[in-house]
Amino acid sequence: MIEELRVRGVGGIKDARIKFDGAFIVITGESGSGKSSLVRAMEFIAGKRAQSSLVHAQMESSDVELLLSTDKPSPLAEEYCPHDGVLAARRTFDKNGRGRCTLQGLLVPLNALTQAMEHEIVIQSQFAQLSLLDPAKQLGLVDSCGGEPLKQVKAELAGSFHAALSLERRILAIRKEREEVETRFEGAGPVIRQVRAMELAPGSQAQWERELRELDEKTRRAGQLRVLYEKLAGPAAGGGVLDELEAVCRELYTAFAGDDGQWKAMGERTLACAQELARRLQAEVQSAGDAQAVEEEKERLERKLGILRKLTRDLKLPTGGTVLDYAREAAGRLEWLAESRAELETLE
Repeated sequence: MIEELRVRGVGGIKDARIKFDGAFIVITGESGSGKSSLVRAMEFIAGKRAQSSLVHAQMESSDVELLLSTDKPSPLAEEYCPHDGVLAARRTFDKNGRGRCTLQGLLVPLNALTQAMEHEIVIQSQFAQLSLLDPAKQLGLVDSCGGEPLKQVKAELAGSFHAALSLERRILAIRKEREEVETRFEGAGPVIRQVRAMELAPGSQAQWERELRELDEKTRRAGQLRVLYEKLAGPAAGGGVLDELEAVCRELYTAFAGDDGQWKAMGERTLACAQELARRLQAEVQSAGDAQAVEEEKERLERKLGILRKLTRDLKLPTGGTVLDYAREAAGRLEWLAESRAELETLE
């Protein structure tokens, strides 16, 4: 119960101190004697929001102190709890809108003061219980009449309701994610199949381009060697440089038949070198492989590079290497899309 109330600068009260003694106390007085100001002071110390109109016209601030005895357990921290069953509260507020609250002489926020006074001071007046018009308050009052059985049913219903809300949030999240995946990876199926058919791997584009250059160089070199070999050995019917060289050597043998054999030896060495060169050229041409097989391999590489470049353009990706990343991500997200359908049905 309230033991003492000190009011300064509230409404029409400049300074007043009231001590309460007894279980039932009545304060009466003529109009303007300060009864309403006393109620405003009680509302103020109970935590009601203050306005500058609360402050006495001839004073700069309002100040209310309250001593009350209580044996109720406090929801506050231990340092703010009643000492020897007595709780001391104080609240000030000036015309500039600044205020402060204390409990047991310690500064506290306004909500802590309100929490401490919530079950200690209840003000009944013409407008004080408008909160009873709140449907939630009305339902709470009705539920309180049901006792423990209704309390248990209400707890079970609340648990089911919150579980349903949680499931609904999950359903909405899955639906939203499915829409995003469907929009982003629309038409990704053919891309995934093409990437798998190409056996695309990290660095494939650079490797295919390098292999294509090597095949081009191989084809170019093989063509040059074949031309040189045909010049040297001649076509199938003969008539190449080698045949002419043999003819020259025979003429040398005839022209210098009576010589000591020096010209003949030189001719034989020259002819042998030319024949060795022809054999080497022939071996290089043969080692170059089947020209048709090389062309087919070039066509295969060019086709794969063409598909990769087209995918890069169609998907608006910076490089061919990122096509593989896209395909991998798309495959994973499309797989999730299929799995999430069953999950969605279960949740619903």
